[in-house]
Amino acid sequence: KQKMGIGGSIKKVQKETMEEMRKTQMEMALKQRQAQLAMQFASARKRFEYFSAFFGTTCLICILGAYKSKNPRVLSPILPLGFIEAFQYDLCYGTLQERTRKEANRLIVKEPMRFRFPENAKIVEDYAKFIKMA
Repeated sequence: KQKMGIGGSIKKVQKETMEEMRKTQMEMALKQRQAQLAMQFASARKRFEYFSAFFGTTCLICILGAYKSKNPRVLSPILPLGFIEAFQYDLCYGTLQERTRKEANRLIVKEPMRFRFPENAKIVEDYAKFIKMA
């Protein structure tokens, strides 16, 4: 068994400290991403509430207008607005996010050529250098 000198023990402590800092930074980055996604979802749900009120009011006005004017064309805005309402509901309360995530994973596995960096981009090299520094 070899004894480690002061310099060796300092390097060991330094390496352990840097590894711990890197783990902490990664955890903080993941928590920040989670908080950003939560804010986006909360915002989407609020937007859905307002759009639902608008859609309901529009439907009521269109139905009354069609009844009074005896013209069914007045109902025409309900169809496209209904698709928007359904999409926003699926986004906020349905499974759209999960289906999108699955499709993204499938694309990464099955069609990786779509996600390559340009030839002269130094992004990968810069990232590798950053990781080595950390």
